[in-house]
Amino acid sequence: MAPETPTSDSDKSTKATTGTAKRPLRFHSKVRTGCLTCKSRKVKCDETKPRCHRCTRSGRPCGGYPAPEARSSPETAGSPLLGVIQTTSGLFGSTAEKRSFQFFQQHASKSLGGPFHLAFWGREVMQAALHDPPIRHLVVALGAAYEDFESSGTAAGTGSELALQQANRAIHLMTTSLTQDSSAETTHRLLTASILFIQLASMRGHMAEATQHIRSAVKVLLDHERATSSNSNNNTSSQQQTVSSSSSSPTPPPYPVPLAHLRSILTSTYGQLRAMINDTARDVNPAQQNDMLWTAELSPAPTLFTSPADAHVFVERLFYNVLAFSQDSELRPASESPERLGKIVARHRALCVAWEGGRDALEGLAGLVAGDEEGERAVLLLRAYLVLVAVRLRLDVMRPQRREEAYDSLEDCLVEMLELCRRVVDGERGEGSRALCRSGLGCVMLLHTIVARCRNSRVRRRALSLLQTCARREGLWDSTLAARVAAQTLEMEEQALQGGDGCEDLRIREVKMEWYGEKGAFLRFVTVGDWKNGGDGIRKSFHW
Repeated sequence: MAPETPTSDSDKSTKATTGTAKRPLRFHSKVRTGCLTCKSRKVKCDETKPRCHRCTRSGRPCGGYPAPEARSSPETAGSPLLGVIQTTSGLFGSTAEKRSFQFFQQHASKSLGGPFHLAFWGREVMQAALHDPPIRHLVVALGAAYEDFESSGTAAGTGSELALQQANRAIHLMTTSLTQDSSAETTHRLLTASILFIQLASMRGHMAEATQHIRSAVKVLLDHERATSSNSNNNTSSQQQTVSSSSSSPTPPPYPVPLAHLRSILTSTYGQLRAMINDTARDVNPAQQNDMLWTAELSPAPTLFTSPADAHVFVERLFYNVLAFSQDSELRPASESPERLGKIVARHRALCVAWEGGRDALEGLAGLVAGDEEGERAVLLLRAYLVLVAVRLRLDVMRPQRREEAYDSLEDCLVEMLELCRRVVDGERGEGSRALCRSGLGCVMLLHTIVARCRNSRVRRRALSLLQTCARREGLWDSTLAARVAAQTLEMEEQALQGGDGCEDLRIREVKMEWYGEKGAFLRFVTVGDWKNGGDGIRKSFHW
């Protein structure tokens, strides 16, 4: 059952690939997913929704996109590369490298991509790897690490010697080839490599390393976007002259991973990090709030999502915007000034409207994917996140001191989230994978939230049991580690409240996390009472 409507009081560069150079390998395979207008003109579409930028900039009416059933399956998007890999000599230094590369292409990329990011992991990364040695070494490393992860059943596996060797080779090549070049393509290559490094560190359980890669990549991306924005007007005339003077010379193919997709993946990963750390932690100054990657570009929901990937972009962005709203409202409360109160009320209203539109569009998508098991599971997962968004929007940001007890009245929503997660996990277990690794939104964070926030012991233990047995890594969120933290939270609360007085101040309000070493973290369990009195909470050390 969908949650009740919350209430409130108040590109990708389109540089033309018109060059005449003939290469044995091109960066891109034939695209079949563009808008109808671009397909009829036989030009590459940038696939921006709901209307592509290429059409709107040229003054043409965009014909929209084919229905999902008429579009090519993303699972087959990268399949033509297999023959290229099998017939190309010199790409790999050993049989083990080639084997891990093919394992990544045929298995790991599909798992990582899932229903939301398969175009990136299954096609674009593979195309980049064929032409870019550092990316190729990282793909080999991920293939080896993923095979080890899957067989161990946990992200706390040891990793393989081949994965470490290939990662070191990639670092060496990037150090020698990328540091002297500041071109846009180099930025794309660096960001692609960063995402692969993040995934590799995360898969091996090296959380401090993964976090450092995330922060570095976000800085590179935002610096590049600011530089591009400030120089765009100044460079317009010079770009026109360059195009005119070089019209007779070959134009190299663009880098196969567009900046828009890199930004989307980094937004997802950075949002996972911000959702994982405590609610009031901040790695930027409050004055820089508008520059934060995860709060940008919240637009109204479309009438209908055309695919689970489209729906994921909207739901994920909405979720992170709501999380940022909650954190910012607590850091800068409405009591600061009447103007601040007005901004909080207006923002809350806009988020509620976006939630309603997303809910309606997702129900439309449910009808389109009926009968497709993976599509149906994707819709279930996105519904669960919309329930969590509704929960967040129903919390009274004007009274943060009452936040934990407010969850008591929202138990039905937490139960609904648990049931949706159970259906997703049970469906994927039926596919026979011992351990599952995904990018994008997933069940682990939802299950951890249920254990941490629900006060019904039976519901909490059902969520904890599912978390302990589902063997999943979803970006930075590992089910084994999340289950350990959740179990500790549950135990500490039950011990503190066993006297029966039900004191709200004894509830765990947040867990502050600080990574150290390769596989260690200091966690501080802060109660409501600690938060009110400025206390540090109880500090514990975790190793995996």
